[in-house]
Amino acid sequence: MKKNTNTVRLSRRLGAAFYDWILCFACLMLFTGLVVTINRGEFVSGRQSLFFQLALFSLVLFYFVGFWSHGGQTPGMKVWKIRLMADTPPASLNKLLLRFFVVLLTFGVAFFWAVFRSDHKGIHDIISKTTLWRE
Repeated sequence: MKKNTNTVRLSRRLGAAFYDWILCFACLMLFTGLVVTINRGEFVSGRQSLFFQLALFSLVLFYFVGFWSHGGQTPGMKVWKIRLMADTPPASLNKLLLRFFVVLLTFGVAFFWAVFRSDHKGIHDIISKTTLWRE
């Protein structure tokens, strides 16, 4: 049986994730700075804090799901020449959201599952029926 050479190994996945999290944190810091500036130098508290945290979470969600849904690549994935594709195209918004939440709920452990599989799929790939391909 011929081994698929287009699958993405853990090192490449982690490289792309590192790039993306740097960009994500930069976006979150800019947003936080904007909120603190609007709030006259004071950090948010009380009920505003909940809305602020939801806004931060939404930014991260929109970053990943937004890029995945428009071209199948985040900036980090583009640098590492990785593309996200559905096992049965197209990659629906439901599949992409499921992928995001599985990674989130497993706190990234989903990535390491890929080490033990010949197809290099993580838990999030299996559950969401998506695959990462090396270009």
